[in-house]
Amino acid sequence: MDILNGEDHILKVSNEIDKYEDEEFILTILNITSQEYRNKIKKFKGYGSKKLCANVVGKQEMFYQCFDCSIDTNHIICKECFIPEIHKNHAVFFEQIHSQMPGFCDCGDTMIFEANSMCPKHQPVLIKFGNQQLYYDKIAKNYEQFLMIAFSLLQKKLSEIIDYPADLLENIENIIKGLKNDTLMNYYNSEKIHFQSIQNSMNQAKLIHRLILRCLEIIITDNIIWGSLTGKILRQEYKFKINNKIITSISLLELYIKNHAYLVESLKLDQDISTFFPVFFQEDDFRNYLNRIVIRNFKNFYLFFHSYKLKTINNEEFKFQIYQRTNDKKLNILIQQILHCSQIKQIQCDNIIISSALMEKFYSFIQSCYVEILKLYQKNRTPISYKIFDDISDLFLKISFINSASLDLFYSIFYFLGLMLKCKQGLKGLVNQIQEILSKDFHYFQSQILSPNSPEFQKLLHQSLLIYSLTRSCPCQQNKDLTLESQTDEMDEQSLNCLFLQLIMNLSSFRCNLKSMLLAIGHLQSYEVQNIQRIILHYFLNNLVTTFNLNYYQSQLQLFLSNLVLSDRNFITVLTIYIMNFSNSKEAYNDILQISGKDNQQLKLIMFHILKRAILNYYIFSDYQFYQGKQADFDYLEGEIALQQADVAYIQIYAYLFQEQGINDIIQCFQEIESHLKQKENLALLICKIAQTDNDLIQCVESFIDKEKNVQLQKGLHKLFQTIFYSQTFYQLNEMKSILQSFSNINYKGFESFTLSSCERNQDNGQLQLKKELKLPIYEPIYAFQNQYIKETISDKLQMQNDKFAELFGSSLEFELQNYNTDKSTLTNIRYEILKGISVDNQQYLLDRILNDLESTFQSNMEFDIIVDQLIKILQNNAIYINLLILSNSFFKASNIIIQNSLDKIYLYCQDILSSQQINYTQTLFFQVYCQRLENKNITQKLNEPDNKQQSKSQKHQQYKQQLQQQFYQMQQDFNSKINNNQQLIEDTDETCLLCKLPFEKEDLQYQPILIQYTNIYQYLDIIQLQNTSETNFLSVHIQNCNHIFHDNCLKKQIYSLNEKDLKFQQCPLCYSPYNFLFPSSYQRQNIEIQQFEFSIQVFLESLFNSNLEIFENKYKNELFDILSFLDEILSEILCNLTFQLLSDFETFIKKNQHLFIQKIIDLMKWLYQNFDTNFIENIKLSDSEILFQILQLILTHLIKEYNIESFKQKLQILLNSNLELAESLFDIFTQKKINKQISNRLLPYNIQKIKEQFKQKRINILTNNFSSFLSQNYLIPCQKKKCKFPKYQLETKFKGQYICLICQKKMCSEFCGKLQQQNLGNLQRHSKKRHLSKSVFLDVEKSQMILIYSPSFTFMPNTLFIDKIGDSPIKGPYQLQYYRKFILNLKTLDQIFEIIMEEKYLNKLIENQDGVYIHQI
Repeated sequence: MDILNGEDHILKVSNEIDKYEDEEFILTILNITSQEYRNKIKKFKGYGSKKLCANVVGKQEMFYQCFDCSIDTNHIICKECFIPEIHKNHAVFFEQIHSQMPGFCDCGDTMIFEANSMCPKHQPVLIKFGNQQLYYDKIAKNYEQFLMIAFSLLQKKLSEIIDYPADLLENIENIIKGLKNDTLMNYYNSEKIHFQSIQNSMNQAKLIHRLILRCLEIIITDNIIWGSLTGKILRQEYKFKINNKIITSISLLELYIKNHAYLVESLKLDQDISTFFPVFFQEDDFRNYLNRIVIRNFKNFYLFFHSYKLKTINNEEFKFQIYQRTNDKKLNILIQQILHCSQIKQIQCDNIIISSALMEKFYSFIQSCYVEILKLYQKNRTPISYKIFDDISDLFLKISFINSASLDLFYSIFYFLGLMLKCKQGLKGLVNQIQEILSKDFHYFQSQILSPNSPEFQKLLHQSLLIYSLTRSCPCQQNKDLTLESQTDEMDEQSLNCLFLQLIMNLSSFRCNLKSMLLAIGHLQSYEVQNIQRIILHYFLNNLVTTFNLNYYQSQLQLFLSNLVLSDRNFITVLTIYIMNFSNSKEAYNDILQISGKDNQQLKLIMFHILKRAILNYYIFSDYQFYQGKQADFDYLEGEIALQQADVAYIQIYAYLFQEQGINDIIQCFQEIESHLKQKENLALLICKIAQTDNDLIQCVESFIDKEKNVQLQKGLHKLFQTIFYSQTFYQLNEMKSILQSFSNINYKGFESFTLSSCERNQDNGQLQLKKELKLPIYEPIYAFQNQYIKETISDKLQMQNDKFAELFGSSLEFELQNYNTDKSTLTNIRYEILKGISVDNQQYLLDRILNDLESTFQSNMEFDIIVDQLIKILQNNAIYINLLILSNSFFKASNIIIQNSLDKIYLYCQDILSSQQINYTQTLFFQVYCQRLENKNITQKLNEPDNKQQSKSQKHQQYKQQLQQQFYQMQQDFNSKINNNQQLIEDTDETCLLCKLPFEKEDLQYQPILIQYTNIYQYLDIIQLQNTSETNFLSVHIQNCNHIFHDNCLKKQIYSLNEKDLKFQQCPLCYSPYNFLFPSSYQRQNIEIQQFEFSIQVFLESLFNSNLEIFENKYKNELFDILSFLDEILSEILCNLTFQLLSDFETFIKKNQHLFIQKIIDLMKWLYQNFDTNFIENIKLSDSEILFQILQLILTHLIKEYNIESFKQKLQILLNSNLELAESLFDIFTQKKINKQISNRLLPYNIQKIKEQFKQKRINILTNNFSSFLSQNYLIPCQKKKCKFPKYQLETKFKGQYICLICQKKMCSEFCGKLQQQNLGNLQRHSKKRHLSKSVFLDVEKSQMILIYSPSFTFMPNTLFIDKIGDSPIKGPYQLQYYRKFILNLKTLDQIFEIIMEEKYLNKLIENQDGVYIHQI
């Protein structure tokens, strides 16, 4: 096909594209016959095996992930490729696509999975393609020729329109019409032919693009052979001639991709060639080639715009966007004429960066980029192969940082870099390349510290991809072409949020990459890792910019952005890790000096400018939550620390390295910025922070360093936790998490080890407590300032102890210095050197500043009261620093005359105020404490001396503890003696209404609240031999009661006064226990009338939920409701349940005084029988061998029908002849008011402990001992609902996990999983309603969380079923199954759940957690 004729032919077909059917269309563009099409193209559809699955997983569709088979958190295994046997005993999870962009199954991708992790269809050995011979066929040649001409023609049209975004010409025409400027109109009309030709080229390009995509869709859809062939053609390089210029050999694919961003912006495409990437991947090298294209053309995926907003003198507004660089002279002239038009009164121009839509689609395919970059390097042997990182760095210099577009771009880039590092082969290649570069000199790298001047050091600096990626991906200089979109002085919240989220992502990405690479090389103390750190530090110290400017910027935001250097905190991260290797500052400084290759002055200059930028950040944003790390947006980021922590850590390292000069530099920098911004901040707090705490430095290095081996790190952590526990002995886990969030950004995976460094879990209450060896009365006020709760609790404690001294100055620093060089001291080497530097500093700029503030206040003309208040404020704000000066000057024996003289002056000021008669008691106390501190300036260092004072305190504490134990024992004895006197207690209770406190009269009717609930738990307990008959329904009732008694009128008034509630039950006004039935209680039975039960029944019926109401209605559906029959039946059920409670747990029954209640029930049943001849129990026909029913028959015969207690006693003894002690005790229960006997539950026929253990053991067999084995055994078990569609089909709602019912052990999906559109009620409520009378407890299989349902209400249980050593629950993450072994079954929580299930305490739990009760479908 002749090229020119081919172009004409393609243009003609593209204009008529809608006229052709698919087959006719292919015949026309390829110039082939119908038979050739059928024999050579169509017949291959559906033929062959895929090498890579690449099945599309759409929105809401489910897929699998296995983190034992792949570390890539973004991998996908479709349901067709997931073979459970392959992933047995692996960490496998369900996931669901939520984004609009589809995912692609990665099965068959050797970059992500090992061969044995793939399904049989995509095993590499099974893949065979027969397209080699086809490649030389005539039809294939025509196809290749067509693609080459079509792509070339598309490129030619694009070159004509490349300066024109899609809507630019339309916007220009609207502007010209609106402005009505003759000069502008004349120029536009004179060049109208040119602009019209641009519009024509746009239309033609769009049609050509559509033609190419239609051709590809017809030929390669479901056609592996032609898809593979097409991939080969697209990556084949050709020479192109466009506009009479020969372009260097380039493939069709690269030609298309490098210009894709312009294509999209000029043509506004709905679809592009990436749709067919999964099909092209069947060609052997297509995916690798695609990665190489991305690497070579990365900068072409981003377009830079000027976005203009124009406002005319008539207040009309116009908008248009144009590329920042345009070569069309006519367009440039037109734009300039518009901008300089006299009708324009205001122009706003924003710089915008837009990424190619194709970039996001690369995320599914670019994991092997590091592998391809290494291949390019091996081919070229030059770092030009690493150009992608320079392109990324250049891109960051053009980002404005303060809009959502830049935030999206930042996220895109760091997501891209993170994906690259997830490839095992890529990470391994980075490490292997180091050995290849050094070759025979590799042993030097492994066995010694490399000098910066050594050849090995320089080779790695310039040639290692690992080093290059860590150092070049972020710029080391400021943005010199900074233009701000917002010119206001105010920093709006949205702009700041965008800015800091980008900075957080940048730092987190670097830290995560650094950690992965260092761990791949070796442990932190190895020569290899130290050499890598030294090379990185060398690069930063020689490339970080040494400029800092406070001038010419109006707002704080402008000032910050003009000095922002993205690589600063990357350098700080590496520096803090490396500095932990040294025990003293001199050694560390000399090593850093050697690494830099600079002289002292040059190194100081670099470090000083980084210091200025760090202090500027701290000064401007210290109160901003995103800077402090308190945002929740990026909690999932591994290695994340607060930006403030990185800055403060550097300030601390600077003071450590440069000693007293470093302290002076910090103070002078702070004061310089303060003077420029004209707002005063607490400088003393910053100095005390770096001298008295280590937390910021710990956070920088914590995720890199093995804490068990780093003593300095442990000391810093101990000090933090000692302050946290200063005023509180125990913390709930969630409380501790909340508190630590104020001090750190511990990610989930590191939280356990971080906490266990100083805490342990109390085995009795499950809460966290400080380790015994750390329980010292140490209070660090700097930590208290960072958490309001800690500060308030400690202040309350100190005020109660009247310890104003510790409240002002703290107690930790003095304790640290007194015990230095002992195990008790938490003073680290770094802070030791900083304190020493402060003590020998002869400048004392900060102390001088404090004195000036005091002097100016003291000498002011203000009223005396105001002067005193101002002096107290100054002294209070600087109390910690003054205390620091006193202690360090004394400890280091510095005898610093400047410190001594200054402190003497402060002492005189305090004495002058004290001598005045005009101050109040509180003010007097403040100045007295201050004078006490200033008078006592000596400190004695203790070196392994016995602490007699501490021993004395310990002895006193032990004596006090013994006294408390004796008092408690006496109280217990008194209480037990009262309990034993049951008769007296009951008489006291029965004589007085507990609401009105008035005594009961004999004729008064009393009500005792009880809770009647329906249950079917006996079906799941193998204790009573039952037949499934209607006569056994009386076992479905469970009774709870509190034994509180009230006047009937008092209780009714209380009920009527309550507002309507969601839960359908009342609460006892005294103990708030739930109830739904009012049991009449009277001194004389004859005073009770049957009508008095009507109100009780009304309360009961109103309490019933739908499912229980159905049970009630079914009983009486064929007959009129008979109140006598109902009372007889309900009392019989109550008696049965109480008897079972008695025969299963004697001890608890007696403790609750239930013997009195069961006697009342029997008494009332006797009254019913005598007056109304009721006989419900008598009509029940059950097994005579069941002890429960035998005792019930005895009660009926000898206590209800006829009252013959002697006969009852004899029958009991006969029945229980093998256990006469039990028979006597039961007799007393049913007949006596006072019970003195105790029977072990082991002697009972239904031992409750044995029942619970059996019930529990069956569930433990399913739950297993740890979360790892639980997931392995239960996660992949399918939902047991009959009509479940999961995971066969695409779900219509968000997947919310699967649950196991802890009663019947059935597994099910949370949402209804049949035909979703026809059901509103979720599976959990449906199941609990259908199987368990609307009550159950469900376990979330994935999260270990439990849901308690009393339909329609439900609540989430506070404790999870699996916990680690600190009581934390498992969270699904990219961890192998072995990781979850540390989460063991929480037996205490399991016991609580079984108590709820077996004792029907669902309502009690809902009441306890009323704020967390929900009423909607689940």
